Amino acid sequence: MMMRVLTLMASATLLTACEGGGDPVEQALREEAANNHAEAEFARQQQATVRAAAEAEHQTRLDRLDRDIAVAQAALNAAPDPAARAAAQASLDQARADRTALAAGR
Repeated sequence: MMMRVLTLMASATLLTACEGGGDPVEQALREEAANNHAEAEFARQQQATVRAAAEAEHQTRLDRLDRDIAVAQAALNAAPDPAARAAAQASLDQARADRTALAAGR
C-alpha cells in the first residue's frame, strides 16, 4: 500500500513538472523576462529599419545631386553663348556645393 502511494505521488509530481508547474513567482519572472526580451528585439529591429530607410534616403539625395552635376556639366560643355555658359556654371557650382554639404552632413 505504501509503495502505491509513493508511486502515485511521484507520478503526480512528474505531471506537475511537465505541465509547467512549479513556483508561480519563478514562472512569472520567466514570462516577464521573455516579454522584455521580445520587446527589446522588436525595438532593435525598428531602429535598424529606420536607420536603413534614412541611409537609403541619403543615398537617393546624393544620386540626384550627381545627376544634377552631370546635367549641368553637359549643359556647360554644350552652351553656345556666354550667358548660357554662366547659367550652366552657376547650376554646376550650386549642385557641387549641395553635394559636398550633404556628404559632409552624413
